[in-house]
Amino acid sequence: MDIDDILREKSVNDDVFSPNYTSVLTRLLSTDHRSNAFDVRDDIICDSHIQETGTKKIKEDLVRCIWYGGHYDGNNLYTEDGVRLEVINPGGWNVEGGPDFHHCEILFADGGLKKGDVEVHVYGADWKRHGHHLQKSYNNVCLHVSMWNDKGDEFVYNENGQPVHQLILNKYLNADIDELFETININDYPKSVKTNETPCRKGFSGKGINRDRIGAFLDLAGDERITFKAAELEKSVDKSTFEQTLYESIMEALGYKNNRNQFLKLSTILKYEDIKAVIPLDIERDEMVLYAQAALLGMAGLLPYQLDERLKKRPDGETDKYVKRIESIWLSEIEPALRDFPMDGNLWQFSKTRPANFPVRRLAAMGHLIVVTIKNDGMIKYFLSVFERAESVEDEKKRFCEISKGLESLFLQITDDYWSYYYSFNGKRLARPERLIGKDRTLAILINVLIPIFLIYARRNVDVEFEKMLHLLFRRYPRQASNNVTRFMIDMIFGNEKEANKIINNVRRQMGLHQIFRDFCDSDNFLCNKCPLYLMFNN
Repeated sequence: MDIDDILREKSVNDDVFSPNYTSVLTRLLSTDHRSNAFDVRDDIICDSHIQETGTKKIKEDLVRCIWYGGHYDGNNLYTEDGVRLEVINPGGWNVEGGPDFHHCEILFADGGLKKGDVEVHVYGADWKRHGHHLQKSYNNVCLHVSMWNDKGDEFVYNENGQPVHQLILNKYLNADIDELFETININDYPKSVKTNETPCRKGFSGKGINRDRIGAFLDLAGDERITFKAAELEKSVDKSTFEQTLYESIMEALGYKNNRNQFLKLSTILKYEDIKAVIPLDIERDEMVLYAQAALLGMAGLLPYQLDERLKKRPDGETDKYVKRIESIWLSEIEPALRDFPMDGNLWQFSKTRPANFPVRRLAAMGHLIVVTIKNDGMIKYFLSVFERAESVEDEKKRFCEISKGLESLFLQITDDYWSYYYSFNGKRLARPERLIGKDRTLAILINVLIPIFLIYARRNVDVEFEKMLHLLFRRYPRQASNNVTRFMIDMIFGNEKEANKIINNVRRQMGLHQIFRDFCDSDNFLCNKCPLYLMFNN
């Protein structure tokens, strides 16, 4: 079957999650379709970070940003040959050919202040791979900066045969690579020739590009993204239950980037069934919420007394009353009933988090969600009820609105008598209430958690109609705010958002960009000769 036949089949049967992403890749990469293409390998598709020599492959652009932005311990830098150095001036970003940074000032303990150029790579051996040892234009480089020293060399050598000190950033980063990728917006930095002249953009700017064809493939890539997420979550379902997997996934999503691991850890030591077991069922709903919040905050180690704040003056009587109540519930009724010890409250990140997203507020919101699901026979049935109400709606657009608005409301309408007006235990009361879970976080949960988990549920129950509703939700959601990945991909492929918006017009295609990024762009050595978009542009 030809690629266009596969894409046409997608448009005819576009109501369930298509498995044809791999079929298109196989066809594009087959030697009978493109004579100079590489043979298809089983390992060309991988969603996780690619591993090589024990390190992650990342883009050179990110390393430049880390160097230029000073995202490292500047007080403790040493070259690979053991010379202490200090970065006086990282230099000016070069947007033309030659070394990455000009007019740099580096103070070396063994040679004093040196002014010159700095060249940045992902791996130390890239200096030679890129031919800089043969280029006179690199003879003024006073420092070679890379993320990893894959060959273990102390120096690189310029065209004159002179040694150039090497600084390996991985030893001195002030945050994990994953966190830096999440927080650094590459598009905020100057663009170099290397970035601007991408093969994808050259192909896209050519005449005769079939936007419908590209969009159709991105639809398949978006389906693949959800299918992959479902496969990963299914491993957790097999080990525990749908309820626990859904609970853990929502908790992890509530942590966003700064507290994701902390929320996930909490959900594994304080399971959904554990919380159900410590909440009395014969009390009022508001009191049940206090029990759930006490369990979550207490096990997180975030109650005031756990953070040595027992003697601090409360800003008002409302806070004092709330704190006394949940600490009393935790100490007298919940903590004695639990098996595990609470987490260290100092593990939670507040300084890098917007006050509205503080973990105490997210956990308070989760307390409400847990109680309402308990009262509705569990998490799975609670969310399923939204889809069941939409079954009788025949019009596709109205059905989408029924499902999307219904699911969104389960998060957006969570309010709390205390936490809707406070950011923290020691904060001042807000003049007006603020949502405990915002719309962006809600949509992230719907797309990345609910749809994949319920896709597993639908397929295990051979419920094609349910899968169709999930796919309707996925393909009709409008485009959401860009993140680092989608911004990077739009810049790589289209060059500007105006051009991109003609194709990337929904969440499904945004997720398709994520899949293409993970499979082909998430490395310094881009797999352009295997990328379906590049091959489409050049066929």
